[in-house]
Amino acid sequence: TEYSLWARDENAVETEDAADTGVLKVVIPAAMTVLTAGLSVILVNRNLKQEPIELLSARVE
Repeated sequence: TEYSLWARDENAVETEDAADTGVLKVVIPAAMTVLTAGLSVILVNRNLKQEPIELLSARVE
């Protein structure tokens, strides 16, 4: 606080609610993991239904 005059005022310092940030730190990574895994499974299953030679010789028109 020696160089920050604003920090001397107790009302100027913002605090975070520990309960809210704890939930978000768990929910967001879990949701991203589930979304990534689900998308990966869907795309792999779709590719496995095609013949491998068709995947290798696919032409872009």
